[in-house]
Amino acid sequence: MIAATDTRPAGRTSGLWRFILWLRSDLRAAVSLAYLLAQTSLSNFANVLARISPIEQSMDMLAPPGALHWLGTDDLGRDVFSRLIHGAPMTLYASFLAVRMGR
Repeated sequence: MIAATDTRPAGRTSGLWRFILWLRSDLRAAVSLAYLLAQTSLSNFANVLARISPIEQSMDMLAPPGALHWLGTDDLGRDVFSRLIHGAPMTLYASFLAVRMGR
């Protein structure tokens, strides 16, 4: 008679292993986690990625997306992409705080 062996990793790894298996089974959770990680990464590197200041105004008001302004400009000539990724950390913090308070 051959005894069955437990192939699960022991200790803290088993919780991580269960989380990975859960992500593999739930596509919506995996996509949501990937989106949150991408948003967090973008907001952490906002100073490097945004070539233009989010508060600097120019005469290119309501310019369409292009090589200089990736998402265009607003009605005051400010770069929309720069404003978006510089505002992301506070938005993510408020979102996580709201979810935490709701528990």
